[in-house]
Amino acid sequence: MPNVTALAKYLDHTKLYNTVITIPFHEIEDILGKELPLAARTNQKWWTNDTEKAHEIAAAWIKAGWKIDKVNFKDEFVTLETSD
Repeated sequence: MPNVTALAKYLDHTKLYNTVITIPFHEIEDILGKELPLAARTNQKWWTNDTEKAHEIAAAWIKAGWKIDKVNFKDEFVTLETSD
């Protein structure tokens, strides 16, 4: 099970200093303590900002006040911006 609490805490802290961040997939995996599912590497819908369709990892970034701006599948990174 991924440590979504750690991700939420990381994003809460990061929001104190940034309104836009870019995070490589491997860094997200380090924070979660688990690999991202294959869908995260291939499916734009996995990176939803829709609270009704959000899985537990998406719920963590949404709850922390972030939304996905861009996903780069080739270079495996995601850009988030604050939603506040």
